[in-house]
Amino acid sequence: MCLSSCAAEISHYGLIAFASVVFDINSGQILEYLYPPNAPYIFDEAKKSLAQLALPHDNTQKEGDSQFIIRFRADTVDHSEM
Repeated sequence: MCLSSCAAEISHYGLIAFASVVFDINSGQILEYLYPPNAPYIFDEAKKSLAQLALPHDNTQKEGDSQFIIRFRADTVDHSEM
């Protein structure tokens, strides 16, 4: 096992970005806001996934605004840019 090296790698992770997704009756789900706009590891595919994960019919627990925490895995992580 890689307990010490894995623990060191995990300690570098943190909040990378905030996103706001809205649902428009004509357009569907839209990633309305991403901060910072050039957030690392949040590429076009991840932006589409964020919008898809926030579909209203997927959230049947309550009406109104909802908050989600979503983690994307990356094959390689370069912490020098953070």
